Amino acid sequence: PTVDPVSASASALAGAAETSAFLAWGGGGSLAAGGGGMAAGSAVLAALGPVGWSVAGIGAVGAGIAIIRGKRKNKKMRKNR
Repeated sequence: PTVDPVSASASALAGAAETSAFLAWGGGGSLAAGGGGMAAGSAVLAALGPVGWSVAGIGAVGAGIAIIRGKRKNKKMRKNR
């Protein structure tokens, strides 16, 4: 299985871990899962040039939104206990 940085499971990731997960996802998944890993994700972004950096920025913003939504959902669930 690949790591999807925009998924709810990625809401616990931050900083370097979030970047690593995004690059691995862009490379087709982790090496352990049979994907290209972070190196392939970096190569894809480099090959796309400015478009690749835009994609990376959009992915980072999307991951940030997913993290915020996940935290809010967790707070609501804790209040409803």
